[in-house]
Amino acid sequence: MEKLVRDFIPAIIHESGRTANYRVASSRDELIKFLTMKLGEESLELVQAEDHDQSLEEAGDLYEVVTTLLRVHGITIEEAKDQANKKFLKRGGFLSGYILHT
Repeated sequence: MEKLVRDFIPAIIHESGRTANYRVASSRDELIKFLTMKLGEESLELVQAEDHDQSLEEAGDLYEVVTTLLRVHGITIEEAKDQANKKFLKRGGFLSGYILHT
């Protein structure tokens, strides 16, 4: 099984006296594939968090994945926020919880 880990994890494993078996993503497309899988993993962990501290930790992980994915696509966080604000002003957010029957 392979999964994307944070940049310092191989060194942390090595410093603990263990061997880190890892490789670097072979292409941009492969990195996007693994970031997409990580996005799902971190989203689920945030949803399943049991308290505020755990939610905050998982939100930080999710934020890191999203910002990395944005960078890979050449989008700054400011551009993403601006786009989100524009869409919010036109269509609103999701906090009301409206569920549309389709």
